[in-house]
Amino acid sequence: MNYQTPGLMMDLQEGKFSENGGCGYLLKPSMMRDDLFTPGDKLPFAPQVSSHSFTSSEPTNIEL
Repeated sequence: MNYQTPGLMMDLQEGKFSENGGCGYLLKPSMMRDDLFTPGDKLPFAPQVSSHSFTSSEPTNIEL
């Protein structure tokens, strides 16, 4: 990622880590922290697509 060029990718990156104080760490989902988790197994649920709207302190509004 190019941190010197502003744009959509930087906005998404900044928004992703803004909820945890910008520390750059995200906790894995509980399913992935389970001792019995095997990455190749099928998911116990069907993947879902959802729509979210994120805003930052800057006047940019990104809607996914």
